[in-house]
Amino acid sequence: MLTRTPSQRRRLNRVLPSMLDLLESRRLMSASTIDTSFSGDGKELLFAGDDVIFRAVTVLPGGKSLAVGTIDMDPSANDQEDFLVARFNANGTLDTSFGGGVGWIHHNFYDFSSGVAEDDAVAIVQLPNGKFAVAGTTHSSANSNISNFAVAQYNANGTLDSSFSGDGKFVLDFGPSTNDEVAALAVTSDYKLLVVGTTQHNPPGVAGNNVAICKVKSDGTLDTSFGGGTGKINKDFGTIFGNQPNAPDDDQFSDQFANAVHVLPSGSFLVAGSIADSPDFDGDPHKQDSYVARFTQTGSLDTTFASGKGFVKTATSSGDEAFNALAVLPDGKIIAAGTTDNGSDDPFGNDFVLVRYNANGTKDNAFGSGGTGIVRTSFNDFGPAFDSVGTLLLQPNGKILAVGNSFPADIEQPSRTALARYNANGTLDSGFSGDGRQLSAIIPNSGAIGAARTPDGKTVIVGGSGPAGVIARFGNDAAATAKISGTFYNDLNGNGVRNNGENGLADWQAFADANNDGFWTPGEKIATSDGLGKYTITGLAPGTYRIREIRLTNWNRTQPAGVYPLGFYDVTVGVGGSVLGKDFGNKHV
Repeated sequence: MLTRTPSQRRRLNRVLPSMLDLLESRRLMSASTIDTSFSGDGKELLFAGDDVIFRAVTVLPGGKSLAVGTIDMDPSANDQEDFLVARFNANGTLDTSFGGGVGWIHHNFYDFSSGVAEDDAVAIVQLPNGKFAVAGTTHSSANSNISNFAVAQYNANGTLDSSFSGDGKFVLDFGPSTNDEVAALAVTSDYKLLVVGTTQHNPPGVAGNNVAICKVKSDGTLDTSFGGGTGKINKDFGTIFGNQPNAPDDDQFSDQFANAVHVLPSGSFLVAGSIADSPDFDGDPHKQDSYVARFTQTGSLDTTFASGKGFVKTATSSGDEAFNALAVLPDGKIIAAGTTDNGSDDPFGNDFVLVRYNANGTKDNAFGSGGTGIVRTSFNDFGPAFDSVGTLLLQPNGKILAVGNSFPADIEQPSRTALARYNANGTLDSGFSGDGRQLSAIIPNSGAIGAARTPDGKTVIVGGSGPAGVIARFGNDAAATAKISGTFYNDLNGNGVRNNGENGLADWQAFADANNDGFWTPGEKIATSDGLGKYTITGLAPGTYRIREIRLTNWNRTQPAGVYPLGFYDVTVGVGGSVLGKDFGNKHV
């Protein structure tokens, strides 16, 4: 077993999570090949400032992409880095209608004259009316070693949204003299922001970290219904999991990281990451395991999950590991993915790992082979490598695409984007690149650090390569030509059946809920009803889709029946197929 130092464990969670890069395919299968209709060669580079790196991406309904990350605005200064947002057209070119004609914007949270302005954006979510929010980390004082949570909210055109915290910017310090670092961002069904990451233990100087979460309202203030009236939680799982016995006094802490978040239809949410028993300064061995926790809407551990504990800790190997990504299947089962030690006793000896849990938090041993519920995949094509999943993308046909990085031990080899596609049972899909795996050196310095799915099933990835930020796109498997149709109607008598005299409802929306979170999120196919109430969701690849409506206030849905989050259609379409009659009845109250 390889034992990593505390600093190596931090890199396991802060450098590698959410890493992806792709292109230059070595096999010819459509979903694993570069989409050359994207900017001519499958990728677009942004040269701006002195250095650029993209860390997250989201795809807008019309196919444009928003990429966020960090830009170094002053090569002569050590610490002038800003939040960066760039918008790209569906064809991969920079969208010059955004950002005052240049296609990108940058903002900092503190004036550089204070001595430091290091801001790093790592996550983005879309909001109503075309607005979007970006989260990351800022250094809030002349001491660049102290960092805080930071969120910026923007209007659709890239200007800061003054309705959010007065100036569009929100900063949160979880404690004096601590390092607070954001890793993930999610939006709830009522459009509050869940910001997730890690805060250093108090007292300062102790090499331990807690899970840090805050909930921010649409006006940029903390939601006091969360975290016992504070709007934030600082969670030490170590007291629950149990710390290492006989450790020095300064080491009686667990070291834990939160790397991913997923909001459930009920309003509760999942967090995944890693935890190590009693971090030390002396190189004494201790183990870093993966975990998934479920929290209620108010920020308490959900004791209906994982046999009353609210969390489940999983050891997928005898060495260090971490979960970096989460996905929830239509049946409520959970997939967590990241990196795990492969037992080679090599510092570059880590593999992709996926674990599937039942909705109640117990491990689903029917996933993968061997009855363990755990799947590992190695990308050792160029010798030993550190492989890590950063993003999980669910496909309508039930298959799972894991996107991440492969960092080779051989320094002559570039870092590569690593992709693996799995069948629903966890076995590698041989229809993807021949053996279910794909390596690409399109972003050789960083690999891909963010990924998203387009409405037509393609994969967009972002990262950084030297002075440029890079966005690239992979193709899809089949022509997305299927469609699903229905009608929204005013169910005057509330009987769940459309009767004579019950008119259609215009400007209602139905969508294909690919991640089964209960509300529309970027990349999910959506359609708006016409004057007769008719809607058609088009551009669907073959597969099974969960069709929901976007709920409006003062209306109760009567067809399909079921109290939210129930009340949906599961519809299967083939190539070019058309399914009709998926109607939604609603009664005004």
